[in-house]
Parts: sequence; structure tokens; C-alpha cells
Amino acid sequence: MPCGSLRAWAAEKVVVVYANLSAIFSAWFIFSPTLLPMKTLKSIVAFIALASLAHAGQIADVTQAALVHRSDDKVVAASDDALAGKEIIAVYYSAHWCPPCRKFTPELVKFYNENKAKNPKFELIFVSSDKTEEAMKGYMTETQMPWLALKYDKRGLTALRSHACRGIPYLVVLDADGNELIAKAKDQDWRAPTTVLPELKKLLEKPM
Repeated sequence: MPCGSLRAWAAEKVVVVYANLSAIFSAWFIFSPTLLPMKTLKSIVAFIALASLAHAGQIADVTQAALVHRSDDKVVAASDDALAGKEIIAVYYSAHWCPPCRKFTPELVKFYNENKAKNPKFELIFVSSDKTEEAMKGYMTETQMPWLALKYDKRGLTALRSHACRGIPYLVVLDADGNELIAKAKDQDWRAPTTVLPELKKLLEKPM
């Protein structure tokens, strides 16, 4: 199914589920009037339906037309299906002005180049904290980033920004629906990306 039609398909399914559950709860309420008020029951159904919609292929869908990649010394738009079929998506928060970022990025480039070809369902997205779009593009070309990046004016996209932490460089690994597979602990403010790579390596080595 094309990424562009995914949300429409999910919305259609959610409407059907909502209608069916509403009918069931309506009958339930008629025969059991002492249960929860109908308004409360419908609110519960709506919440479940919207939650299902929010996770319907979230990353590929919400980033459509919002991704770029490096081509030689230029940064150009990525194809709309760049994340199609990707099940493991690493998100790298970084910036050129950050010395620890500049130190780690070559290591990540090497890791990506060594593992991408063997794992077609793996992809990485760079989310820039650079101060200008030109700085972001310069960082991508200077370090020869081989992965995707979120467009500079799309950096606030909730689906990816919500996984950021207080410091950079930061590396988090998600599934296609935006669930965290590898990330900092809830009581941590930050996690060094060098500690993520061994876990990501093991994850990529598991049979898909």
C-alpha cells in the first residue's frame, strides 16, 4: 500500500470500528441502563479509535514529503516512499556547532555504511539542531551523511521531535509506528549514542 494512502485507509478502518462499537454500546446501554453513561462510553471508544489511527504507520506517513538526503554535494528531496517497508528507524539528533556531535557522526556514518546494505528494513533520519538551513546542509555534506534527514523547516514534526531529549548528540531507535525500541531510560535526561550502537547492532542481527 502506498504511504500516501495509509492514513486514509486507517481512518476508514477506524470509522468502521467506531461505528460498530458505538452500536454495540448503544444496545448495551438500552438493556443495562445502570452502566456507565452513554456519553462516557462513546468517549472511550473515540479515544481507542484515535489512538489506533495515530499509530497506523506513523513515521512513514507523517514524514512523507518532509525528508531530504545528500546527493554528492547537494541536499535534495527524498522520494515519498523513502521509508516504505522500514521496520527499524533510528533518529539522530545532532548539529554541526556541537563538538561531541562532530566527533560521533563519523562513527555513525561508518556504522550505517557497514550495516545498511545487509538490513534493507533499516533506515536512519537526521534531525538537525543547527542554527540555519545552510549550516545543516553543510554538516550533511561535510560528513558525507548517507542517510535521510528531516527538512530544516520540518524539524518540529511531533512524531520525531517528541523522542528528543535535553542533550545532543542523541540517538533513538523506533519501529515503524514510532514506538521506542532503544532509547534513554525514563529517569535519564540523556544517553550517549555510543551506547546505543551495540544494541542497534544486535537488533539488526535478529531475524526479521
